[in-house]
Amino acid sequence: MRNFPLRLKIATLLFAFSGGSPCRGDEGKPSILDYPRIQAEMTSGQARAVFLMRSQRYVEAEAALRKIIERFPQSPSAHYNLACMHAIRGNLDESFKSLNRAVELGFRREPHIRNDPDLVNLREDERFLEILKRADEPFGAAVWPNFPKAVPALAKDGEVVLAESNVGYDPKVGLFVGLVKAGEKEGDQEVAKGQGKVGDLLRKWHEEGTAAGNLGDFYDNHDGDHSNMNFKGFPQLTRIEYAEPLRKRRLHNGLQSNFVFSGITIGNSSTAITGGPNWRSQPRLALTRPNGARTLALHYLRNHLYFYPEHRDHDPGRNGSDGGGHGDVFPANVPYFVISQGSSGSDRAFMNAFASMLTALRPESKKALARSTLLMPTLQQVFRRSNRNLGTEEEYFTGKAHPTVFDSSHLDVEKMIRRAHALRPD
Repeated sequence: MRNFPLRLKIATLLFAFSGGSPCRGDEGKPSILDYPRIQAEMTSGQARAVFLMRSQRYVEAEAALRKIIERFPQSPSAHYNLACMHAIRGNLDESFKSLNRAVELGFRREPHIRNDPDLVNLREDERFLEILKRADEPFGAAVWPNFPKAVPALAKDGEVVLAESNVGYDPKVGLFVGLVKAGEKEGDQEVAKGQGKVGDLLRKWHEEGTAAGNLGDFYDNHDGDHSNMNFKGFPQLTRIEYAEPLRKRRLHNGLQSNFVFSGITIGNSSTAITGGPNWRSQPRLALTRPNGARTLALHYLRNHLYFYPEHRDHDPGRNGSDGGGHGDVFPANVPYFVISQGSSGSDRAFMNAFASMLTALRPESKKALARSTLLMPTLQQVFRRSNRNLGTEEEYFTGKAHPTVFDSSHLDVEKMIRRAHALRPD
């Protein structure tokens, strides 16, 4: 397993008093890749300033706000908060100056300004009515920083290379949005190469028109090609690669906690944090970091599924039979990913199995499942019902079908694809 360093992710928070997008001031034109850091810096700085205001530590609050404005001179919300601070202290001229600047920069929330108790000292001044009038008008420019509209990365030779121009950001969920688009040529490829009886069935069904294939499905290897799935066995599958600016920021490696993509996606990372007191697998990292499970759920409900090895987090030992391990140290059991028993490479068999199911689904069924965001829950159900360690259908409703981690020796891929192929939209 490769050593993947733990990276602290600052959660992005939204406050009612933040009226515009953050900006970088003296750092030049920002990149969309900087947005989470900028947003976190703006939010934490202004939260501190508001706390100081509420504590009546006005000198410190003003110093904090002026520091933010020096750093982010185009921020409407920073100027607005400075206006509130001046209004509370009775510095009306200074307050109007800052409030005017906030409106000029795009703070156009007239009801908020009208009803803000921090601005009560301004309401009897005729200048306040003028500001309200301006704040009620549409803002003709873009609030700085404005980024070019993201465009899809187009597939070529079975892969898309994700660049800055293909990336947006959703501040509501705190994730980058990667726009990717499969190429038409991929649809002319075979659905499967080799793979024995499973491959024979997939090709037969696809020729009949009853199997969807993998056109429009994406594979996101997130360990620097350390442990790739057998993507050559699925020629219609489109690989996601990362351009150098994204790679420099380590957005291509380790736990996938930064992106959602615009298409059905399976992916993996055969990596772990292998040293130090916080050693752990990527799944345990996801379940023990702030908002980690939330990110996993967002992937799951956007037709994404990732595969990770348990690497030392589920080995017999102190909590089980002798073996030198630590037993099961996962804090929860969730369906949002698949954890494989073992270390590097143990996840490959599961990715190939799920790619096969995606191929085997009928076109109309796959479309309906993707539209309803039930695609990955359905594949998880088929997978867990079909494992060889289940003796009866009833055992699906027991813990035997839903272990924390899965053993690849229990996979029955032929049964999985037959069940997936049998599903109808109704």
